[in-house]
Amino acid sequence: MRKQRIFGNLRRGLFAQFAKLRAKYTVLTSFFNRLMPADLRRRDYWNKNLRLTALLLGIWFVATFGVIFFARELNDILLLGFPFAYYMGAQGSLIIYVLIIWVYAHRMNKLDEDYGVEDKEHPFH
Repeated sequence: MRKQRIFGNLRRGLFAQFAKLRAKYTVLTSFFNRLMPADLRRRDYWNKNLRLTALLLGIWFVATFGVIFFARELNDILLLGFPFAYYMGAQGSLIIYVLIIWVYAHRMNKLDEDYGVEDKEHPFH
């Protein structure tokens, strides 16, 4: 019991320290990004945007065409009682697409905030 309490307190302390470091990093990143010259800032922002878009398009490609290409091999795997390729065609791909949209919106809002180009009057911010 005492061992669990010690490890529980240690884990909570580590999470708290991690949260503090992440908050400091976010503030410093935002501060230094605003100090960069405008052309470098725009180029850096655009490169990060392209990297995120390429990553998400890669995930989209694998979820869409990779599953179709390897359908016979993937049908040996059962997910919720259905062959994996069938499940991905029926529901899995749609879930992945919604997650891709959510990740893109979330990361771009964060990127906009870091570079000082966020929409101040956005109702969902």
